[in-house]
Amino acid sequence: MRAVWDYRRTLLYASVALSVFIFLGIWAYKNEWLIHRGNAPQAVEHPSVVHQQLVPTNLEQVRAWFGPWHLTDPSHPGSDSLVLIRGDGGMEMSSWTVKTDSSWRPTDVPQIDQFSTFSTHVEFTLGGLTVYSVKYGQPFVLEQAPDRVFAIISRGGRGRIVSTTPRIVKQAGHKA
Repeated sequence: MRAVWDYRRTLLYASVALSVFIFLGIWAYKNEWLIHRGNAPQAVEHPSVVHQQLVPTNLEQVRAWFGPWHLTDPSHPGSDSLVLIRGDGGMEMSSWTVKTDSSWRPTDVPQIDQFSTFSTHVEFTLGGLTVYSVKYGQPFVLEQAPDRVFAIISRGGRGRIVSTTPRIVKQAGHKA
C-alpha cells in the first residue's frame, strides 16, 4: 500500500505544481509582467515611394524653373545672372537675371563662414572650403538652402545679405 500512496501523492504534487505554473504563466502574459512594454517592436509606417517621386525637392524645382544651367568659375564674378552654388565647390550659372528690390529682406546665411567686400564684388566661403565670388546684387542660390535666393548688396562700402523666395524671383526675373 505504501508504494501506491507515494505514487498518488507525487502525482498530486506534480498536478498542483503544473496548474500553478500554467496559472502564473497566463497571469504574467495578461499583465505583461515578463514582457517589457518599451522593448516591443513598433509598427513603422513607410511613406509611399510613388508620392516621394511625384513631389520635386526645392533644388529640383529651382533647377527646372531657372534652367538651363552651365558651369562657371566660382572665383570670378560673372554676369548678373542667377547662380547656383553647389556644395562640391562648383558654381552653375542660369540665363535668368533679376534685380533686387524692396521685396528682398535682410537675412543671415549660416552656411557662409566669412565674406570680403571689394569695389565691384564680394568673395565668401562655405564651410571654409571654396572661395566664391559674386557681383553686388547678383542673385545666388545655395544648394544646401534652395528655398531662398540670396544677394549681397552694397551699403556704404559694406555688404549686406538679402533674400527672397525662388517663386518671387521667377515672377520678377526674366530670361536673358
